[in-house]
Amino acid sequence: VCATSFAFGQMNSNTVEQTGADNLATVAQVGLVNYNNLIQMGDENKSTTDQFGVLNDNAALQFGNLNSVDVTQTGGLNANITIQVGDENESLVLQDGIGNTSDQLQFGSFNLADVEQLGSYNESLQMQDGDGNILFAVQDGSYNIADQWQEGDLNGALALQLGISNFAYQTQIGNENIAIALQDGGLN
Repeated sequence: VCATSFAFGQMNSNTVEQTGADNLATVAQVGLVNYNNLIQMGDENKSTTDQFGVLNDNAALQFGNLNSVDVTQTGGLNANITIQVGDENESLVLQDGIGNTSDQLQFGSFNLADVEQLGSYNESLQMQDGDGNILFAVQDGSYNIADQWQEGDLNGALALQLGISNFAYQTQIGNENIAIALQDGGLN
């Protein structure tokens, strides 16, 4: 069990709890009043958190083996929650701006969830229950909402939102489905 933490600024908070063997947690906090909370239970799980700015909040829970979560928050008032239950799941989160929120929930094995939020006040919800699923969301703008849910195996979904106030809702139940949503502009 290994945890590395670097904090530069004032009133940053980092809490790491790890149970199992060969888990790794790396945290860098630069700025003011950033929060990171991590729980890893199992073996060979990995977590990397980089927070640069003010009032960013990250919470990650990993239960199982060989799971990975990588979160980068730049700006202020960004919030992320990642929950992974199973083996060899991967979560990637990039929040660059103000007031972005992301929730990722993965149950099963070999799943990938990736969200990139570039702008302000974007919201993303990604949930997967099964094996070998992929969710990818890119929000470049402000006030966009992407809601992605997959239940089954080997499904893939992409939501690309460029602009302001777009809404994408993707639901897939079953196996080997693909959904793509491209929104460019506003109020789509």
